[in-house]
Amino acid sequence: MKHNLFSFFFVLISLFLTIDVHANDGVFYVDGNELVPLTDTDIRLRKEVLNIRFEEGRALVEVNYWLENSGSKKSLLVGFEAAPPHGAWGNIGLARRVFPEHPHIRRFSVEVGGERLPFKVAHVGRVDTVYYAQGRFNEVEAKRELNDYNEDYEPALSFYYVYYFDVCFAEGVTTIRHTYEYDMSDNVSEGLNLPYVLSAAGRWAGGEIEDFTLNIYPEPLTSLFVDETFFSGSEQWTYTGAVRMTQSAPRRPYYNSYDDESEVRSLVFHVQDGSLSFHQEHFRPQKDKELYIYSGLTPWDSDVLTTVQSFYGACRFKFYMQSDSLTPFERRVLRNLPFAYRGYVFKDKELQRVYEQSSWYIPNPEYKAILRWLPKDEQKWVLSF
Repeated sequence: MKHNLFSFFFVLISLFLTIDVHANDGVFYVDGNELVPLTDTDIRLRKEVLNIRFEEGRALVEVNYWLENSGSKKSLLVGFEAAPPHGAWGNIGLARRVFPEHPHIRRFSVEVGGERLPFKVAHVGRVDTVYYAQGRFNEVEAKRELNDYNEDYEPALSFYYVYYFDVCFAEGVTTIRHTYEYDMSDNVSEGLNLPYVLSAAGRWAGGEIEDFTLNIYPEPLTSLFVDETFFSGSEQWTYTGAVRMTQSAPRRPYYNSYDDESEVRSLVFHVQDGSLSFHQEHFRPQKDKELYIYSGLTPWDSDVLTTVQSFYGACRFKFYMQSDSLTPFERRVLRNLPFAYRGYVFKDKELQRVYEQSSWYIPNPEYKAILRWLPKDEQKWVLSF
């Protein structure tokens, strides 16, 4: 049943600055990002379909493009920019081992007409400046910085990774498929999060994606927040499967700079099992209006029923501190939470009423509450009450 409700483009030489997350209480691995042109181009982006699949703390990205060259056959140098990791001490050893590639990007590939293209990696100081001109990169000494890096004194690496390769565009439409996977970042207030830069699409001829589709495939039993940055409200969103959609209260987002007090709302998708889609024609994303997705952290409250009714998928069944002051009914509510989260319909009307008042509850009359079918940590949770 269907309900109404990360890109590849060739950017001009003055390139954009990707979103960055600065915090001591979080881990930033890498942004989802677009392929960008390192030389000027008059190629138009007719269509883009961006698929993001979540899998055990990773984002699996597949982007399909339909690009139109109205002129003669040409070859363009194309780049994929990736910010360095920071906030996660211990990544430096990995960065040294896999150099020159990024330590948290894997299975990077680009195909044109089904043929995989070879790529190289450059290291530049900043991506919001001209780092490629007159046929060469203005590279920095990244390997020396990695070797000399002292995590006790230096908060982050100063260079960016640029994966680059040549693409030949015949006259007419060229289809390109770009795939990679990367580790999702996390922080103490939002759980796993996925920033993805969309605004570079404005660098194409015409400054837009004529037909843009974003498909998101969450893991089952997940609550995803999508910040209302490049959209407003739910009109352009659809979903399939067992999904319940709500809207969050305004909050100051984690990616704001320290002096930015602005707030943003999020669409919240509570997913038992399903997928989400966003579609817009003549899509013109703006800088600082990027895609940002995160999994909600349950705000444990001293009141058990308040906690249950704002329950999210991330870190569930792990951090709740039991108390001797729990009433017998509160213990029943907590004990049955794993079954309720899967949609079990309770015969006890008082118990059922508690879950029905929760934003995440999606009744599933077919679901059977059998303890041994739960993951081990959830079995332990049930038995602890």
